[in-house]
Formats: sequence, C-alpha cells, structure tokens
Amino acid sequence: SLQYLSLYGCGVAYTITTATSIRAILKANCYHAHGHDAPCSFDGSYYMLMFGGVQLLLSSIPDFHDMAWLSVVAAVMSFSYAFIGLGLGLANTISNGVIKGSITGVPMKTPVAKVWRVSQAIGDIAFAYPYSLILLEIQDTLKSPPAENKTMKKASIISILVTTFFYLCCGCFGYAAFGNDAPGNLLTGFGFYEPYWLIDFANACIILHLLGGYQARTTKNPETETSAERFYYRMQSSELTRSKTKCEQVYSQPIYQFADRHFAERYPGSGFVNDFHTVKVPLLPPYRVNLLRVCFRTAYVASTTAVAIFFPYFNEILALLGALNFWPLAIYFPVEMYFIQRKVPRWSTRWLLLQGFSTVCLLISAFALVGSIQGVISQKLG
Repeated sequence: SLQYLSLYGCGVAYTITTATSIRAILKANCYHAHGHDAPCSFDGSYYMLMFGGVQLLLSSIPDFHDMAWLSVVAAVMSFSYAFIGLGLGLANTISNGVIKGSITGVPMKTPVAKVWRVSQAIGDIAFAYPYSLILLEIQDTLKSPPAENKTMKKASIISILVTTFFYLCCGCFGYAAFGNDAPGNLLTGFGFYEPYWLIDFANACIILHLLGGYQARTTKNPETETSAERFYYRMQSSELTRSKTKCEQVYSQPIYQFADRHFAERYPGSGFVNDFHTVKVPLLPPYRVNLLRVCFRTAYVASTTAVAIFFPYFNEILALLGALNFWPLAIYFPVEMYFIQRKVPRWSTRWLLLQGFSTVCLLISAFALVGSIQGVISQKLG
C-alpha cells in the first residue's frame, strides 16, 4: 500500500514538474525575445491537462511496458539535463567571481518560518532519492546466477554514488551561483534564461524523461511470477499471450497491472473485466480494447492530473512525498528485514544501533512531514 501510494504520488509530481518545464521553455523564449522586464507568465494548469492527455494515450498503447527503448531514452535524458544543470551552475559561479549564499540559507521573517522551511527542505532531499520505491521492483527483474542480492548490491553502490555526485554538484553549484535567489528547480529559474536555447533543450529533456517515466518499464524474470500473476495469466490466456505479460514495471504500470490482476482474480466470470473487443481504426492495425483497463487507467490519469492542478506547488508537494516515503520504505522495512534475515538478537549492540538509527529517521521524517503539510496549506490559503 505504501509503495503504490508513493508511486501514485510520483505521478502527481511528474505532472507538476512537466508543466513547470514547459512554462520554463515558454518564459525563456519570451524573455529572450522581449527582455527580462516583459510580463511573461503562463498558466500551468493547461499544460498539466496536456500532460494528462498524453499519459492517457500512452497508458492505452498495447504492450507499452515492453518498449525497452524507453529506459534508454530516460537515462540519456537524465544525464543530459543533469550535465547541463551542473555546467550552468559552475559557469555562473565562475562568471560571478564570488560564491553566493550562506551557511544559514535563505533568511526568513520569523524563527518559526525558518523551521518550516528547513523541514520542507529535508522532505525535498528525501524525495530526491526515490530508489527505495523501485528497489524491489528492479531486483525482481534480475536473473540468477549470480545471486540477485550480489548483483543488486553492486548496482546499488554504483547508482547511489552517481546520483549523489550529480545531486551534490547541481545543488551546491546552483546555490553558489544564485544564493538565496536560487529557485526550487534550477533549470526553470530566472537566472538560466541565457543561453536560452540550452535551457530549452534541458527542459525538453526533462519533459521527454517524465513522459516515459510516468509509465516506465523493466523486464521481469518469468520464473518469479507470483501465484496471483499466474492466475491472471490463466484468466487472460484466451486474449493475451504470456510472452507479452512477463514484465514488472515501475511507477504507473505496476498499479495498472495490480488492478488487472486483482479484478481478474475477484471477478473471473465478468466480461467487463476479462473480455477484449477489437476496434478498427483507419490506417492502423486492429486494436484490442479491455473495458476495465480503459476505465481504470482513465480514472487513474485523471485523478493524478486533478490533484496536480489543485496543488501545483513544486517544492511543497515533493517535500510531502519525500517525507511520506522515506522512513517506512527506505529505513523501517529494510532494517526489520535485516533483523530477520541475519537473526540479529534483541538488545544486542547491532540491534540497538539500528533501532536508534530507525528512530532518528522516524523523527526526521515526521518533522519533514509536518513542515511539508504546513507548506502546502500555506500555499493553498496564501
């Protein structure tokens, strides 16, 4: 439940971020053409609706989860905008001739406001590492030998080191370049409008990454099918070959497949759930439609879009999601599984240290959660 709730939240965050990047491209072009004093403002709700419409189309494409090139495109886009953000931050810092900002961060009017801002920042940092959300999904795709845990340990070390390098460089150079005026998303901030074409390209990379990332995909080892999946395959065998469904996806696709499995298991005789209908579209091959999939995926995409439009607050929403996800998925469950797997005795030194670590992270997550909720409410009311 926590994992699926977190994946749903990522869909909301992706919708907000994509709209923010689209607005950044339009503003960069507007300022380049008319100067920085021009009234260049654009409503993000329209672009969120556009993003939702595209996701609705993508979610209905047959075998979308089998498009392996999506992962390659997403990786290329990620590295592209990360390198651009890092390079622009370093270039601006050098051109300024001084490191802006301070160790105490952005000054606030009252100590209470400062505390709230710090708690939101902690939530943003927690959201920046969504690895725990997809760790188990990724591990389930691995084949053995070698053992999955050995492969996963190596992959985890490499991926976390690379991620940490980019996050620290982009964050530190961005703050050094703009100081207290640094925007939440550096590539959409006021300072990066020149060279405008490079900013357009970086934000276009973000948009392309999120368009595919909202759905996302990885290939699954068929030997790791669960009993529910096998039941689902039997129920769908007359309409959908198993060779096309041996997959486990991350972000929206796991929720889609969970719904498919759940309703197929609960209503095995329902035509609405299990029957496929052939639809012929001019100039396209026949398309097989399942009414449950159409209705559920439409409702899912519509709900993430609606939530994003109602709470279009980039930093605050990311902080809220990070605070919700961090302790249970990244700390508590892994620590408890480690105790069981390694048979760690209660009240031993290792047990006490890990429990203390988990408790501290719980308090930090609670602090970030309260602050992020306060931030969302303040934005909505203010």
